[in-house]
Amino acid sequence: DRTCPFFRIADLFVGETTCDGKKKAWEILAKDAPMYIMDIPQMKREKDLSDMRIILDGMGGDNAPEAIVEGAVEAVREIEDDIVIIGDEELIRKTLNEFGYHGNHITVVNATEVISNDESPVRAVRRKKDSSIVVGMNMLKEGKGDVFISAGSTGGLLAGGLFLLG
Repeated sequence: DRTCPFFRIADLFVGETTCDGKKKAWEILAKDAPMYIMDIPQMKREKDLSDMRIILDGMGGDNAPEAIVEGAVEAVREIEDDIVIIGDEELIRKTLNEFGYHGNHITVVNATEVISNDESPVRAVRRKKDSSIVVGMNMLKEGKGDVFISAGSTGGLLAGGLFLLG
């Protein structure tokens, strides 16, 4: 058997549909473990060419929110897209000021809870409705953004993706 050993120990697979070859690979892999497919268009549409609205989990990661805010401030100097940072609004606004940002391409959405790495992801997503991950995923689902990025709880992101985004 020349199968990659990682495939044999995987509990589930997550794939995307950017080409027909990948679609076929996911069909084959789905025989070994549950497969979750992200339907990503294969060609650019008019909306894809316009400005994006990027949603960031301001509370995710070891150095949040400072590292997240710093990255957002650097990004708006390079791109013309809008960025939304979700998390402790007072702390994020204070950090934006510390980095000298006073523009209009970064907005802040308050979220009063955080999903940590040492709690059950499913339970956290279901109970912490005002966490930065749940608020961000719901904004994405409601079309209030084009992408959600988080350095927070990987389990929380996976659970949120499955339960909130489908």
